[in-house]
Amino acid sequence: MNFPESEFAGRYERLREELERAEIDALLVTNEANFNYFTGYIAAHPWVSYSRNLIAILPREGSPVLIAPEFLSAEARSESWIERVYPSTDVGAAPIAVVAAALWDLGLQSARIGAELGYEQRLGISLRDFDRLRAEHPRVEFVDASAVIWKLRMRKSAAEVDCLRDACRVTDRALARLFAGMGAGMSERDIARRLGQLLLEEGADRVGWIMMTSGRDQYHRTFGRPRTRVPEPGDMVWLDVSAIVNGYGADFDRAAVVGGPTREQQDLQRAVHEATMAGIEVIRPGVAVGSIVAAVSDALDRAGLQRLEAGRIGHGIGLQSSEPPDVALTDATVLEPGMVITVEPAIVRDHGIYQVEQNVAVTGTGYEILSRSSPELRATPASPVQ
Repeated sequence: MNFPESEFAGRYERLREELERAEIDALLVTNEANFNYFTGYIAAHPWVSYSRNLIAILPREGSPVLIAPEFLSAEARSESWIERVYPSTDVGAAPIAVVAAALWDLGLQSARIGAELGYEQRLGISLRDFDRLRAEHPRVEFVDASAVIWKLRMRKSAAEVDCLRDACRVTDRALARLFAGMGAGMSERDIARRLGQLLLEEGADRVGWIMMTSGRDQYHRTFGRPRTRVPEPGDMVWLDVSAIVNGYGADFDRAAVVGGPTREQQDLQRAVHEATMAGIEVIRPGVAVGSIVAAVSDALDRAGLQRLEAGRIGHGIGLQSSEPPDVALTDATVLEPGMVITVEPAIVRDHGIYQVEQNVAVTGTGYEILSRSSPELRATPASPVQ
């Protein structure tokens, strides 16, 4: 398990409370992030292949069960807090017969069972397999449990916030070392490889992603893959990075300019940072996420700037790179202690992406910025050092 057993006991108790409120008898878990969150059994193999499945059934009453490939069942039993494991030998399709046996043993033959059917959820079994499951259990009512799942996962425990804090710290240190040692002649791929090495050296369990772009008229590539292109003098090298620590990922960007930024670039970066901070400064429990958007928009309006319109200016982070809530006027979520979000308005010009994405935890009285990297544009050498 990646946390003490008490962490999972607390999650399960809160899950039972939410299931009772929603009048749901059990939760069927097939998705990797949800499975890891509720069970604590972290396994790579079934999630990098569609051949086999890991499944959990978490009843409101009674004891939870895991369903795992037979060759993983002993490991699942020893590494999860859940004691009851049903082995499966199915390959190429979900173990529907094993799920049926588990539902029968749990007395859920005529139950109302929640599944990953709605908002920002995905099933970890095929639609055909889920249809088979429903067809073979005509007295079971399968309902959307996304609201129940996100009610728990949006609000992080102290241990989860510690993981995100560590992931941000790793990313901060790796970026500082990268920019300090980034030389002329390095391609985008060279830079990405070096950053990946630095993230691991600083303590990341793995690299979530490294997105980047450089070069005039190339800054529409806000999800750009590193290329063989070598940044030229005057180019901004923009990076969006994630270090993963204990399953939890940082998510923020920083940038440097080959030869150093111009005054215009510095002014744009400063204006975006000030607008970002205007949004962050309203963060506290009881505030609607839409208030963050309004504060950012007001600051940019005063500066005579218009942000990149992406439907939102931030999102939750945790076990996935993007989680609820959306930091958007269309999201009615009210902030609570333990929520961790990004605030990331951006301005895009033909000479750069101006953005200072911050990862922010909601505390009992306000906020804590977890990402500590300087918001300023760095300068990197325009020619090889002699």
